[in-house]
Amino acid sequence: MEKILDLIAELDTTIAEPETNYRIYQLQNIDAEELADELEQFLTRAHQEEQSQATRSGNSGSVAAQSLQKTIVKAQVSTNSLLVMATRTKWAEIERLLGQLDIRQKQVLIETALIEVSEDFTKELGFELAAMDSEDRPFGFTSFGMSDLVDRLDADGNEGTDGFLDTRVLSEDGSYGGMTAGILGDNFGIPLLLRAARNSSNANILSKPSILVSNNQGASMISQDEVPVATQSAVQGAGISTGFSEYQTAGITLNISPSISANHYLRLYVHLSISSFGGAASGDLPPPRITREVETTVHLPDGATMVIGGIVRDDMLEDSDAIPWLSDIPIVGALFRKDTSTNTKTTLFFFCTPRILHPEDEFDGLRDLSDQAKGRAAEIIGLNRVQIIDPAYDTQDPADFILEGANGESAGILNLSSFESPTFLSTQGVVEANHVGVDSRDLFPDEENPPSALEEDADAPLGRNLPEGAVGP
Repeated sequence: MEKILDLIAELDTTIAEPETNYRIYQLQNIDAEELADELEQFLTRAHQEEQSQATRSGNSGSVAAQSLQKTIVKAQVSTNSLLVMATRTKWAEIERLLGQLDIRQKQVLIETALIEVSEDFTKELGFELAAMDSEDRPFGFTSFGMSDLVDRLDADGNEGTDGFLDTRVLSEDGSYGGMTAGILGDNFGIPLLLRAARNSSNANILSKPSILVSNNQGASMISQDEVPVATQSAVQGAGISTGFSEYQTAGITLNISPSISANHYLRLYVHLSISSFGGAASGDLPPPRITREVETTVHLPDGATMVIGGIVRDDMLEDSDAIPWLSDIPIVGALFRKDTSTNTKTTLFFFCTPRILHPEDEFDGLRDLSDQAKGRAAEIIGLNRVQIIDPAYDTQDPADFILEGANGESAGILNLSSFESPTFLSTQGVVEANHVGVDSRDLFPDEENPPSALEEDADAPLGRNLPEGAVGP
């Protein structure tokens, strides 16, 4: 019986679970799918290098063992985890590696401003002449699109029926802006039409996009207009059929990638493309498009502003419709031509300010910048609309005073919610806020013994409005 009990005691022991080579690592800050691909490539390369070194050393047994110990890494997207198959020794190395990689990254707030200044100037001067009377006499006229010749009207205002164009009227397209003058006669024997116009316009286009991007990641900002383009095709028995072809786009495209380096410096890659339509579509042809691009990589300190300027386009167009030889006559030649001068000048400026947001500060800087942006938005679109996004935001709260530090930069937000009611220090002592503007003789009737301006009051600060519990200088 004792032998049986001893045998049972030997058998009745905890069975050790077999060691497993399957592990799960829950990532906190990095995308599992992206890291799995890079990590598996690295481990495969390391495994090949270990095999190569073992082969050169002649340790074929080690090579055979290593071939059965290949590490496999796969991503589990829904839980942002890594599934790893590795030995205990290899897993310890991988776990240390993952601990160094899976850390919260710094982020960069990129504030940009795009300013485009356009100046257009157009000057036009032209004359049109006509000499005509009846069918049996010579006639002549000049035409530069300012007027049309029609048959002379009868007494009832209807066009004549002789088929002879003997009356000049302003062009039906209505393009007679500026000053238009002429000489009219009963028979229109020597009509004269003068048109002089000058047009100038200025445009200032400002775009201020901001975006938050992680370190060493890329960001894109796109603001474009889309214009539909038609297509035309011949249909038998129905003429020309017009249909939709595609959309042509023009606008602003900004691609930017920040990389944080040592000593609070950043390496910033910027690719800026600005395009605009230079006219309207014609038939099934897309509208002409003007594109300007800038691509650069710069190094600058945290909070510094990069400026790209001097992108200037200056177009000068001189157009002249004239009568040969006659228009070349000095002074008098101006009566036989129409001159149009157009000058368009466009200047582009691009400003970019990156600001590093450190994770150890729990993004306090981002909160301050966000509050400032909400304050500016409330001034433009109204507080009620801003509160749709952030119901807790209230610009009427005295806590929303923005402090300005050195160099005009924001130094945070001053919270006045814990401040006492304001008091003021006059030459005769402390004055409550509701007494400001009152005659001092009503406040201090005892002129011989007025309160001392230097006498400290335990209940009211002298000359300052300090928070409760605060100590003045």
